[in-house]
Amino acid sequence: MAELDNRTREIKFRQPVWENGKIIRWHYWGFKDGLYQHPINQHVSNEFTGLFDRNGKEIYEDDIIEWSVFPDDDYIKRIRDVVKYSAGCFIAQNRREILGLKAPYREVEMLGNVHENHKLIENEKAGNNNG
Repeated sequence: MAELDNRTREIKFRQPVWENGKIIRWHYWGFKDGLYQHPINQHVSNEFTGLFDRNGKEIYEDDIIEWSVFPDDDYIKRIRDVVKYSAGCFIAQNRREILGLKAPYREVEMLGNVHENHKLIENEKAGNNNG
């Protein structure tokens, strides 16, 4: 009989710290070691999905991810999308797929985030990806 995994994901957030119109660092907050750590302000915060990409990087809301899809039996296509929280789960925004169900973790790669790397997703929308 298989054992159930009773672990829950760590509840934490990241928040950009801006200076002169650029992000200079990220402030991480949430629950750590049973203690609540506060956000530094009420601006944008991105929630941790509880998932890691194939390189072990944490995946947060508003991250830009890339993974393989199999639209045909004949080929594999690499696509990019933005992670969003919707209807109680984290999804790939444009494909409306629940992360972790359609895209195995070993295939997902976190490329950046929309705050610092918005051109990565703009290139995808324009059809200029290298996949």
